Amino acid sequence: MNKTLKLFVFTLAIIALWASCTLPEQLVHVTGISLDKTELTMTEGEETTLTVTIAPDNATDKSITWTSINETVATVSAEGLVKALKAGSATIKVITADGKFTASCIVTVNAPMGVITGEATHISCQSAMLSGKISPQTSDENLKFGVLYSTSSEVLPDSSVEIEAESFDAEYNYSVYTDVLEPETTYYYRSYISKQGEVKYGEIKSFKTLAVSSMIETQDATDIHPQSAVMHAFLDLTDSRYNSLEYGFEITAYEGAGYTYAVKANNYSETGKKFSYNDQSLSRDTKYSFAAYVKLDDIIHKGETKTFTTPSITASVTAEASNILYYSATISGDFTVTSQGIFNKAVTL
Repeated sequence: MNKTLKLFVFTLAIIALWASCTLPEQLVHVTGISLDKTELTMTEGEETTLTVTIAPDNATDKSITWTSINETVATVSAEGLVKALKAGSATIKVITADGKFTASCIVTVNAPMGVITGEATHISCQSAMLSGKISPQTSDENLKFGVLYSTSSEVLPDSSVEIEAESFDAEYNYSVYTDVLEPETTYYYRSYISKQGEVKYGEIKSFKTLAVSSMIETQDATDIHPQSAVMHAFLDLTDSRYNSLEYGFEITAYEGAGYTYAVKANNYSETGKKFSYNDQSLSRDTKYSFAAYVKLDDIIHKGETKTFTTPSITASVTAEASNILYYSATISGDFTVTSQGIFNKAVTL
């Protein structure tokens, strides 16, 4: 083989060897990473997936690692699936293998929307304070909350009285007041919370209003005379709210055909919780019945009825005349009155 042929064969071999070899790929490094959300609000039990973007798009090594700071609140999977476990705050973090670039999302987990029915307090014969506590603990303006109450143990929305609360305190407790209840009646109630059509209810509880006698009680009359008597009453307004107040007695006289009239008192003592009225327009030897009343914002409550009878007056005169002269005489004797109370004495000659 001559030199020319050998050179040709060698050239072909080099070409074949070069054709069978590939050059190594050019390595593209990661320059940054980001998430589609940097803040996320969830409710216990919810799941959502975070989307990650790596720059540049043609980076050679796009492998990443997910972690959750506070896994008791929220966890994250290798695919970026976030699960809300309980109320609180957690930070979801993602880091690239190439370059250790990071991105994070702060996750706030709220408790499910709910409400706790509180206790009934300040119970009187016509009023009560009903309470509740809202959850989640937020001041979301779309939230509405309050209390439903009814004489039915089911407390259904369409057949109950609904009172919406105006605000809650620092611990998310709220209360509503009602003063249109019936005495000695059992009421059932439960708190509610609603948001954009979703409604949650608390447990059903009950209370019983007091008897009218717990607020107003007619007491026995004293200082009973032929034409007067003092009537007394007990009045406790501790748990009552009202704009206008009137109190007094309804009196019935059993004289002839009988008649009834009302008198207003004006000497109520908040300390002693009592008032009285001295009626000096009575008739002697007459039976009367009377009942104390209180009028709160045009709603009248009465105590039980009491009775008394005014006494009569019996008088007799025993007299003798002496020293009888043409123009004069002396009369002396005894004047006896049998009666209770005050009376006037007069002698007519």
